Amino acid sequence: MNHSTRLILILASSILTVNFLSVCMADDTLNGLSAAEKRGGWELLFDGKTTDGWRNYRQTQMGNGWTVNDG
Repeated sequence: MNHSTRLILILASSILTVNFLSVCMADDTLNGLSAAEKRGGWELLFDGKTTDGWRNYRQTQMGNGWTVNDG
């Protein structure tokens, strides 16, 4: 195996490891805002649990047909 092939295998292994670790992170870290985003006034569209803050188009609240199931 030549030097270039070894380097490619090491890089591919590193990328797979990083991807695996990011998938294994807790779900709540995937649905969140960074400190910079919070300072910038960003808000999450969905908290992962409820329809709080949501409403139907041109309405003041959500219709009864909408639910959150299994997050």
